[in-house]
Amino acid sequence: MSTTNAHSSAHRSDGNHGLRLQPNQAKALVCVLGVLVFVFDVVTPADVDISIFYGFVIVLCAWTRSLAFLWGTTIVFAAAILPALLLAPQPVTATPLSWVLWANRLFAMAALALVAGLLHFRIRDFRLLENMNQELLTALDEIKTLRGILLICSYCKKIEANPETWVDLENYVRRHSDAEFNHGVCPDCLRNVTQKTS
Repeated sequence: MSTTNAHSSAHRSDGNHGLRLQPNQAKALVCVLGVLVFVFDVVTPADVDISIFYGFVIVLCAWTRSLAFLWGTTIVFAAAILPALLLAPQPVTATPLSWVLWANRLFAMAALALVAGLLHFRIRDFRLLENMNQELLTALDEIKTLRGILLICSYCKKIEANPETWVDLENYVRRHSDAEFNHGVCPDCLRNVTQKTS
């Protein structure tokens, strides 16, 4: 393995330290917490608005890295807010299902949409950044460089591969890099050859 490959592999492993939620784990967590919030919303009196907790669950959608899941979850949670109000026990302080309770729930639905809209841009930017990082790591893996001082014969242009072995320049470069050779004639050599043959 070249030093560049070792460097990029070490670079990749550095980002995996600590607790990291995988997309499928995040989806499962969002579903479980969403059901718990809905159940809690249904058993809580109607005048205790806990719709904001749906927003916290939607924030977890950022770890799924899926825009479709984010918007699907937002629509389901927003749709669950109104039935939860109808299924909840009667309010303790307000008149039964007053317009204030309905307005609070509509504001909660708008807040969920706002949170989802902000997360949409966050997820999109994160995915772009992740793709760019992957492209950079791939490019880093493909880079091969020649470093140090090469001992080259002044006459035949062979390179010393080890103390007892000399190889052609082209073979050495091919073996130690991704470069390939295509032969041509430079203008100076073309003039010299043309003058000698005429």
